[in-house]
Amino acid sequence: MKIIFVSITLFFCSFLFFLTSFNQNHTIPASLPPDSTGMNPEVSAMELSKTLNVGFNVGNTFEAIYKHPDGKLFGDETTWGNPTPNAALFRGIKAAGFNFVRMPVSYSHQLVDPNGFEIKKEWLDKVAKAVDDAIDAGLYIMINIHWDGGWMDHPNDRYKAALYERFEAYWKQLALRFRDYDEHLLFAGMNEVADADTDMWNVPPTEENLRVHNSLNQQFVDIVRSTSGRNYYRYLVLPSYLTNIGYALTGFVHPKDVVENRTFLECHFYDPFEFCLSTENYKTEWGKPFADAGYDVPNWGMEEGLDKTLQSLHVFTDRNLPVMIGEWGAIARMRGELRGEALERHIDARNYYYWYVAKTCLKHNLLPVNWDIGLMFNRKTGEQNEVSNIAAIMKAVAGETYIPTTIKLSK
Repeated sequence: MKIIFVSITLFFCSFLFFLTSFNQNHTIPASLPPDSTGMNPEVSAMELSKTLNVGFNVGNTFEAIYKHPDGKLFGDETTWGNPTPNAALFRGIKAAGFNFVRMPVSYSHQLVDPNGFEIKKEWLDKVAKAVDDAIDAGLYIMINIHWDGGWMDHPNDRYKAALYERFEAYWKQLALRFRDYDEHLLFAGMNEVADADTDMWNVPPTEENLRVHNSLNQQFVDIVRSTSGRNYYRYLVLPSYLTNIGYALTGFVHPKDVVENRTFLECHFYDPFEFCLSTENYKTEWGKPFADAGYDVPNWGMEEGLDKTLQSLHVFTDRNLPVMIGEWGAIARMRGELRGEALERHIDARNYYYWYVAKTCLKHNLLPVNWDIGLMFNRKTGEQNEVSNIAAIMKAVAGETYIPTTIKLSK
């Protein structure tokens, strides 16, 4: 009898432990009260945005993911060639003058069961270690659900039920795992989500697309806030459809929130495409100084157009909704593509573009967060690789002027 009693007792204790573990990972404790410790609820998101000044993306890292031809997802933060972010990197980013880090993350390749939604603890621990190192370096840091294999790219009525289910499962886990962090950690619900069932890069979203996308932002706010604790006051970031500025102006609906002034709108900016992202027939110079000197620059997206586009976001900042330009930048064409004076001019023009974007964002109270794939810093040591490029950005932060120096180089 004693043996049977002990066995029953052990079984009962094990069952209670299972229930507790399941409850911690899969449900939201309803009794946890809001906790403003370390959250500074009197500081609005707009005030924080102005304090942060300028940010940096640890890109091509935790969001790195491969899709096998059979559809299976695999990989880790080193899959696209970058090392695991460490304390030295974040100290280097801070020393360079950045106050904020955006760290994109994928999860669907790191599940306990590929057919389920439970994220591996080891993966969340690894992300948390990077978050800890960033905060220890004196940085604010944001995590999101990035491309993640593309499962979110169906904001339409046909797929919305499945999309909502997975979205909720992930964000409940993330919100609970990171709930005890103070205000230095921000959440963004998603990245450049748009409808892949259409030509999403060239065809404007429908009313249906915008409605489902806006409902995802609402779901994100509701999930995070309902976990309460410090999440009740956490700064949250809400991307527009495709993180497009034009679609933000015409289709973004701010979700209802239980607290005021704790959200950002996120848009991305890569204009003009021919200078920033194109891999064919691209331009290697940008800006009026280079145009006036007779160099081959894009025929749109120059200073005046850039300023007009970014200024249009005043419709949000004037309502005390800060806007984060969560990605912006231009491909560095100096990896074997250019030589001699052409290379010097490109570096100069790219520096001028970085200075101009950063200073224009700051002029319009926008938070510029530069996109980097692992080139700007040595990701192991934190040392600067693109010294002049970083210096150009910091000139904008300091209110200084960047004057191109290679115009005098003749053709």
